[in-house]
Amino acid sequence: MALDSGALEDAILEFLEGTPDTAADAADALASLYADYAADGTFAASSLVIDGPRVDALAATLAGGLVASPDSTAFLTALSSGLATFWTGAVVAGPQNGATVGCPGAASLPAALAALLAVPNDRESAASGLAAALHAATQTVTAAVTPDPTPLTIA
Repeated sequence: MALDSGALEDAILEFLEGTPDTAADAADALASLYADYAADGTFAASSLVIDGPRVDALAATLAGGLVASPDSTAFLTALSSGLATFWTGAVVAGPQNGATVGCPGAASLPAALAALLAVPNDRESAASGLAAALHAATQTVTAAVTPDPTPLTIA
């Protein structure tokens, strides 16, 4: 499979149409939908292994940002930090084995999303903007694999 930005946008829109009871519930839902999207990423013919602790760590980081304020710099920083951590050391398995070495694009999320949060948006526009920013960041994920030591970029 490959990363599907359209499916990510649909999942975010569905999330935005719901009403999580708490910041922790919202963070869990966001982390889960992102993990589902990310799990479809491939590195050449190899696949990702997205484990529960990785998703839990992302959810915990997002919850901290949501408690601060869902439309604040704190949330955007938490999102950036959470994705950077999420993509450090994720297992890549298949013909080429290894692990992800990071997501350089995560650092760009606060700036990319600040404009989206600066003005009122309908749910569709918000879902589209968030999905586009997350997809662009995710496309910068690389992995160190063997037998070929050349870093591979996620697809």
